[in-house]
Amino acid sequence: MKILFVLLVAFFITGCTIPAQDQDLRLGVANLTIRAPNATASTLTPSIEVTDISITGPSTVTVGDVESNNATAPGTVRVNVTVKAPARKYFYSKVVEAQKNAKAMDVFTKAGVTMGVKHYSFGDYAYGVQGINESSGEGLYWQFYFNNALAPAGVGVYSLSQDGTLEWRLEKPETGTYENGGTLGGNAS
Repeated sequence: MKILFVLLVAFFITGCTIPAQDQDLRLGVANLTIRAPNATASTLTPSIEVTDISITGPSTVTVGDVESNNATAPGTVRVNVTVKAPARKYFYSKVVEAQKNAKAMDVFTKAGVTMGVKHYSFGDYAYGVQGINESSGEGLYWQFYFNNALAPAGVGVYSLSQDGTLEWRLEKPETGTYENGGTLGGNAS
């Protein structure tokens, strides 16, 4: 749902409409970056496959590999992977298909999310996501959620058993008792 909102905002800002399936999508906006795989000035042709679109403004919005077909193969889950760092004006979103019960870390990696991770006896600890590190001075730390519920287990052991939204958030953790969070659609195993 959030990816749809981002696309609608991008279309509203740029004045685009959704083209028919046999037409090209053309954006007319300042500060637009379009990247194509392995493209150089000498290899660019009138027809290239666009893999990533970024619109830079007050914040950065990246939309990649958005598919119109919502069907998933048997034994797989469809996951909207997001990274939110409002204090750093950063947002990333990508929809991926993964094997049912895949570990959250593997799904983040499949979606192109990079993580700085420290390995401890109690599990993996992510101190940085997409090159943005936590800030103990500001009280900002990375926490991950599944379907808006704080995950009850580490990113290396939490598995996804249903479609949903998997996200990293750079935020100030709430203090107090942890109750009933992260149980929807995921398992600590």
